[in-house]
Amino acid sequence: MSLNPYAISLLITSVISGSLALYVWVRRAAPGSTLFSLMMAAVTLWSFAYGHELGSPDLATIRCWTVIGYAGIVTAPVLWLLFALRYSGLGGRLIGWQTGALFIIPALTLLLNATNERLHFFYYAAVALDASGPFPLLDIHPAPWYWVHVGYSYACVLVGALVLARLWLHSPSLYRGQTTVLLLGACLPLAANIAYVFGVRPLDHIDLSPLAFTATGLLITFGIFRYSLFDLTPIARNSLFEDLRDPVLVVDARGRLVDLNRAARQALDPGGLLMLGAPAAEALAHSPPLAALCADDDHAELALDTAPGHAYDAISTALCDRRGRLAGRIVVLRDISEVRRAASERLEIERKVQHTQKLESLGVLAGGIAHDFSNLLMAVLGNLDLARFEMPANHPAHEPLGDAERAARRAGDLTRQLLAYAGKGAFLIGPVNLSRLVEEITQLLRVSVGKLITFDLQLDPDLPVFEGDSAQIQQIVLNLITNAAEALGGQPGSITLTTGVCRCDADCLSRSRVDQRPAPGAFIYLAAIDTGHGMSPLALERVFEPFFTTKQLGRGLGMAAVLGIVRGHNGAILVDSALGQGTRVTVLFPVMGAEKAPCHDPRPDTALAADASVGAAGRAS
Repeated sequence: MSLNPYAISLLITSVISGSLALYVWVRRAAPGSTLFSLMMAAVTLWSFAYGHELGSPDLATIRCWTVIGYAGIVTAPVLWLLFALRYSGLGGRLIGWQTGALFIIPALTLLLNATNERLHFFYYAAVALDASGPFPLLDIHPAPWYWVHVGYSYACVLVGALVLARLWLHSPSLYRGQTTVLLLGACLPLAANIAYVFGVRPLDHIDLSPLAFTATGLLITFGIFRYSLFDLTPIARNSLFEDLRDPVLVVDARGRLVDLNRAARQALDPGGLLMLGAPAAEALAHSPPLAALCADDDHAELALDTAPGHAYDAISTALCDRRGRLAGRIVVLRDISEVRRAASERLEIERKVQHTQKLESLGVLAGGIAHDFSNLLMAVLGNLDLARFEMPANHPAHEPLGDAERAARRAGDLTRQLLAYAGKGAFLIGPVNLSRLVEEITQLLRVSVGKLITFDLQLDPDLPVFEGDSAQIQQIVLNLITNAAEALGGQPGSITLTTGVCRCDADCLSRSRVDQRPAPGAFIYLAAIDTGHGMSPLALERVFEPFFTTKQLGRGLGMAAVLGIVRGHNGAILVDSALGQGTRVTVLFPVMGAEKAPCHDPRPDTALAADASVGAAGRAS
């Protein structure tokens, strides 16, 4: 072998490309690095064999090195294509046999080149030695398969370049430097080989393609150090960053917003007006807390104007390079709206459970006390009767004994109310016509409630009867009318009493204040509506607690007794009230055989609320 400047330069080129292949092979865990390392190994073989070809003295030796070099020539373009596909994230679409199929033409090319002179001359039409220059060169005349190989190699390089060009167009500025390096690397060997194939050979008919491929390797080496080519690849961004459900923003070391994923665009920029590359404070001016997070490691909870009803937990984290220098920041927003709602619902359920347990405990206590106290009152009343029976009619003790008896009977009324709340009252079940019962009680109470109060009766005359305790139902009506009259506070106003049949679903019954809710179906309802002062949220919450009252002389047992009676009849109570808007209490009793009766919605409608100033329910006795 005789060395000349061209042969030496190609051998040096092979050392450079081989070193680069080894360097990248060590880092082959990164996407695309293995294929790039194999491509540079192919270029190494090509350069090494071509250098020996230029230093060989005879045709046989030159042809031997040509065949060896073709092992790199035919595989380098295919490996370049596979590298471009893998780097851009499209390589996953190729399955094993498709990847293998890409090497069929290179394998046939290598075989035809090696057997050309001995068998067929299908690759080269003629092969000779050109000794007219400073050193012998191979003089060939292409045959058909030669052009098949050239066309296929160019197609591989061009498709790889187009894949990278597409990646460049769709990549944010953070990745365009990397892709630009790869595109330049693709253009150099393509231009050099086109010039050689079509006879543009400025350096003594030398093929500059291996040198151009090595230049490509050097460019990519620059990209490795300058742009961390195999540390932060677009495939990692496309497959991980872009598909994250949480909004993520990337800010560079200069505080510019350089990237955001699909979720961030939907949350921050639904109109597509956000400009990448602008300072974060300017691009995120609509959310100053978020802009502040882009400038420092911090943590905050924030709401976005573009995502009403959503709350985000935002965390800003610094990104550093291998030397520890700040390379930028990543801000991750985690939507905690559902967590907040779930926590709120859990607290509400816990509060309701605690309230129910409290009422149950009070019911057990009240029932036990009322039962024992009722037995004591029976003894007191019996002895009072005996004492008065034994006394002469004109005895002075008759009057105080009568006062004691009346007080004991009032105490008996209290015990009956406590027993009703606890659900331990005596029930005498019979048919109840709710409209008739309401009308009778209203006639008795018209005088006692005062002339300033107007009664508006909207009673269904065809209301079906239901099974219940008439005396207990009378107690409900009496308490509702009394509470409504007291809510008016001696001021002019109206009390509306409505009866009818309705069908309630689970959603409607979920508003019931009775802990044991009946099954959805047909119900007879009584609605008591007043135009009084209404109730505060606290009073509305505690309206059915025994001994809770907002009145000076109230005992706090009226609505508690109503709750117990309704519970005993397996009914429901819907309460609606607000300060300054009046009160509406709707009592529901389940009824069979009313499925075909005309039904009305027991809940407040717009007209009724406007006429009666009703907001929603409840009064404390």
